[in-house]
Amino acid sequence: MSSSIIKISFFENIFYWLWNWGERRNEQALKEGSSYRVALPERSFAMISLYQYIYFMFFVSLILHTLNDETIVKLYEIEHITIIPLVIVFPILILFNAIIFNEKKYKMLKEKYAGMSEEEKRTRKKTSVIFAIVSLLTGIATIKLWLLYADKVKEVVTMGL
Repeated sequence: MSSSIIKISFFENIFYWLWNWGERRNEQALKEGSSYRVALPERSFAMISLYQYIYFMFFVSLILHTLNDETIVKLYEIEHITIIPLVIVFPILILFNAIIFNEKKYKMLKEKYAGMSEEEKRTRKKTSVIFAIVSLLTGIATIKLWLLYADKVKEVVTMGL
C-alpha cells in the first residue's frame, strides 16, 4: 500500500497516537506485573474534545478583546446568557467525538498506519506531539486572555457605574 494513497485527517492522526500511547502504557504495566490499567486509550476522544475546546475558547477570547466598552457593559449585564453557550460547547464536543473516535476507528487507523513507512509514521507522530505542545501553550494563553478580559470588564463596569 502506497503511503501517498493513505488519507488520514488531522484529528484522526492525533486520535491514533493518543490511543496508541495508552495501549503501550497498559502493555508496559502488564509486563511489569501490574494488574491495573494505567491509561484509558478508549477515552482518547476526550483529549481531542479538550484540544478543540481550547482553540474554541482561544478564538472567543480574541473576539472579546476586540469589543468596545459599551458592548462589554451590555454583555456584563446579561452574563448568564453569554456564559451558557460557552459552557455547553464542551459536552457537545465530548458527545460528538465519542461517536466518531472509537475502537472501530482506531482499528481502521491501525491498519492504515501498518501500511506506512517508518519515516511517515515518525513524521505523523511528531505532528501529534507538536500539536499537543502548541495546544498546551494555547491553553495557557487562553487562560491569560480570559483573566485580562475579566480585569477589563471590572475596569469598564466600575468606570461606567
